[in-house]
Amino acid sequence: MSQKVFIISGAGSGIGKATALMLGQLGAKVGLLDVRKPTDVAAQIEAGGGQAKAIECDVRSSKEVDQAVKAIVDEYGPIDGAANLAGIMTSNTVGTDEGSLLRTDDEEWDRIITINLNGVKNCLRAELRHANQRGCSIVNAGSVAGQIGSPYNAAYGASKAAIISLTVSVAQEVGRKGIRVNAIAPGIIATPMTDGMNDETKAKWSERNALGRPGNPEEVAKMIWFLLSDESSFCTGTGEDSAA
Repeated sequence: MSQKVFIISGAGSGIGKATALMLGQLGAKVGLLDVRKPTDVAAQIEAGGGQAKAIECDVRSSKEVDQAVKAIVDEYGPIDGAANLAGIMTSNTVGTDEGSLLRTDDEEWDRIITINLNGVKNCLRAELRHANQRGCSIVNAGSVAGQIGSPYNAAYGASKAAIISLTVSVAQEVGRKGIRVNAIAPGIIATPMTDGMNDETKAKWSERNALGRPGNPEEVAKMIWFLLSDESSFCTGTGEDSAA
């Protein structure tokens, strides 16, 4: 990973932050995108001797994403890899009647779909335009909710299912160009996004995986590292679960 160029969206917290810090520790040049400029994450990477560029970016805007990606490429060079991890859900209503489709208004539905799905699309498209011709690996944030459904959280589940499908489709478009595209599909992970869930919902989601507990961001970051690295050179178009 040393001296390779990576872009992480959603780098300010959770899985994105853990991934950015791991890549920085491995000597990568890391572009950090988040709706709030992730200067603290960049500072941590630089304090450890790494290189990082933090940019405030709303992934809903293709213009902002294009400008942010170009700024990173102009400073560091072509992209060797990226992890598109920005996303949201209405965590305080998950698993409750308030989170049902009947109670989800169009504004909230569109907000989740636009950030989660369109955000990945915007990042992915910009990254493909600047991918290193020697090879590039891109990882998108799916979810187990996109594989098995997510009752009382339908907008989130639908967005993640679409991301997994987008990943498989684009992987087939760009594979012959030396570009790999994969998705991760973790279950419940202890991040700021899931902090708002009630205890009953957290317990139900934890019980659904074989380990019977939430994962932590660093565990998922290791999976992302594997997919970004040459260790997964024959892996593309997949949706990798972090726990069965």
